[in-house]
Amino acid sequence: MSPVTTDTTPRRSTGNRTLYKGQQTRATILDAALGLASHMGLEGLSIGALAEVTGMSKSGVFAHFGSREELQISVI
Repeated sequence: MSPVTTDTTPRRSTGNRTLYKGQQTRATILDAALGLASHMGLEGLSIGALAEVTGMSKSGVFAHFGSREELQISVI
């Protein structure tokens, strides 16, 4: 039987890196949304169109905004 070791060394949190990546992704989506809205208008802006333009899934885009309305408000 091998001895059980418990590592109590503090680890650096990856939470900050995850938060930063999320903020970058949101900014990328908003940049694409602004471009689409300038061509199609706010009413033409959709989560599906943004997913296509950004190469993300619809659920990935939706996770950042929660609704089409929140997306539109963020663009404004």
